[in-house]
Amino acid sequence: MRRHCRNERGAKKGVEAILKPVAASYGGPRIIDAAGPLVLSEPEYCRLSFELHFSKLKRMEYVSNWTTLILTGFDETDQFKYTYFVVCLIIYLLSSFVNALLISIIVLHHTLHKPMYIFVCNLCLNGMYGSTIIFPKLLIDMLSEDKSISYISCILQTFFLYICGFNELSLLTLMAYDRYLSICNPLKYVSIMTKARVRILLVVPWFYSFCLVLSCLSPTIGYPICSNTIEDFFCNILTFLKLSCTVLTIAHVNDTCISIINSTVLIAVIVYSYAQIFRVSYKASGGAKVKALNTCTTHLLLLFLYFTSGIFALLQSRLQWINNIDVPILTSISSLIIPGFLNPVIYGIRTHEIRKTMQNVIRKRKMGFNVKFING
Repeated sequence: MRRHCRNERGAKKGVEAILKPVAASYGGPRIIDAAGPLVLSEPEYCRLSFELHFSKLKRMEYVSNWTTLILTGFDETDQFKYTYFVVCLIIYLLSSFVNALLISIIVLHHTLHKPMYIFVCNLCLNGMYGSTIIFPKLLIDMLSEDKSISYISCILQTFFLYICGFNELSLLTLMAYDRYLSICNPLKYVSIMTKARVRILLVVPWFYSFCLVLSCLSPTIGYPICSNTIEDFFCNILTFLKLSCTVLTIAHVNDTCISIINSTVLIAVIVYSYAQIFRVSYKASGGAKVKALNTCTTHLLLLFLYFTSGIFALLQSRLQWINNIDVPILTSISSLIIPGFLNPVIYGIRTHEIRKTMQNVIRKRKMGFNVKFING
């Protein structure tokens, strides 16, 4: 009895390496033809099937024990690593400074202890948190010869990074809802946005994002991995989809569906809130209309920045749209650079009360310095 065996797509690598030594024991290369059928006797077929299956199991057992992953996204940046290091360090320090400055101004001045500014403070905290997940490790890897990360650290980095991404949109949605209540229901605003409720609303986006990331990440981890090479500068969910020996189609669909549904629902809330705000503002007097539209414009700028950076990150990671090495390092961290740095800058410049408070702080500091200089 004869059987015909053909190499299947996905099993091409490694098959010939297994067949050659086994075939040699049966009398030479007569069965080696990678493109055509392999004609084997029943004992030969059973022996080769066992060898192939056993080899695959041994390989999966070996690779699943990998505890260190190699980041190869830096390979082609070594020539300019000092330039990249200086640029990324400046961006990280500036982003941390402006976020910390705005947070301290809101915390230290009681006139800014209002729900709107407390939510802004939470947004800046999320920006600092997100950049700190990536930049310290990124800066170390740029100058280090060992560009590696442990498997557990890769999972944790992905987990916390996705919390930052989901949390950003959740906070922007919460801020849009707050503006909707303030402008469309001003008489009920104080009774609705109590201190206790504001505290709860500060925690809800973080807990909600935690649950979403847990739902996205859980189906992608725990499988044997067939490679320890990550073709990026940091870890993400696609990292585990690519490294896995198993085709995780369901996990990929799960991740995509959760992201789309979450974005659709929150964007719908934002659109509804601003539609109602514009409707009420159109009927209001001139001064109230200008104030409302100024607040909405600031929020819409933040939304534009968020979606712009998110689209670039999506094109880079999912569609591999950009292949030039100078662009991927920018697009890979653009979703953290752009919102994390510009959110506090936009709020500091465009929000009257925050801008006025900052001017008063600078004026007092300047006056105190002048007094010390004169007395000295």
